[in-house]
Amino acid sequence: MTRFARVTPVVGAALLVLGVALPAAAAELPAGVVLDATVNVVVVTPSFGGGPDTPVAGADVALAADVDDLPDHDPILVLHATTNTAGEATFSGVPRADAGGPAVHLALTATLESSGLDPSGCRTSHSWSGTALDVESPPAGPVVIKTSEASSVSCQVLSGRILDASDKPHRAASATASIIVANGGGAQAFQLDVASDGTFAQPIPSWGTAAAPATIRVEFVSKPTRAITSGGCVRSLGQAVTWTKDVTLQDGGSLDELALTTHEVVIDEQCDAISGGAALTAEPTLPPTDTIDRVAENATDQSATLSAAALVVLLSTLIGLAATGRRHRR
Repeated sequence: MTRFARVTPVVGAALLVLGVALPAAAAELPAGVVLDATVNVVVVTPSFGGGPDTPVAGADVALAADVDDLPDHDPILVLHATTNTAGEATFSGVPRADAGGPAVHLALTATLESSGLDPSGCRTSHSWSGTALDVESPPAGPVVIKTSEASSVSCQVLSGRILDASDKPHRAASATASIIVANGGGAQAFQLDVASDGTFAQPIPSWGTAAAPATIRVEFVSKPTRAITSGGCVRSLGQAVTWTKDVTLQDGGSLDELALTTHEVVIDEQCDAISGGAALTAEPTLPPTDTIDRVAENATDQSATLSAAALVVLLSTLIGLAATGRRHRR
């Protein structure tokens, strides 16, 4: 199907009824030019591996016709058509030279653009473009337009800076960013790399629409900055901040640079067992002193008992030896 580019509302509306479009400067066709030619176009992406060319479906093809002897060389007609699944488009009512008329030349341009999201949620863009210039009307056969392809990938970047109320950065103990689409629409979480100056930059999926927004959440907790003692407990204090926002990145929404300010929180607490709190660490406990003393006393008693027994044995031995000596003297 061919569609026409309107030049002015008045002239364009009248010429659309006739099936043609003319520039505002031309009230009529140049002498010797008629509108009865048919032009077939095929738009393809060339194959560099020796295989067949690939048709480009859905491409917009613009046909501009001009006559060399016109002073300003403006197109006398501009037509548009869309290629079918075979990459083909047909133009009818194309200007051509009648007998003795000036030569009519055609310039054809094919373009196609598409965009979407890759599996990681980054936006992808593909474009195809090609031209066929200085084609004499009517051409002998189909005009083949060979296109070149270009593509790009762009990811939304969540970036900003995290400082305390005095504009001082802090080392992160934990820093995360997450994006969630409700009702199972998707979820991803990332470890934020917060630099020494508090800055961060994290690529993030282009999720969220007006009908189903995505929620981005940033959570930051610093390493301990100071400690206080209270009631037998030692509390470690640090800086923390949490930020959330609903976004529509899939609809083309963007992210502003973040400036997050932390506040002081308790990030750890350790209490001594003697104070009645929860003991987080346990040190070895020596036995009570009276137990040690009792062991010493028992050891002394046992030593005394052994000494007495040894003395009795010694005396018995001496008495026996003395009696033996008396018998020998007799």
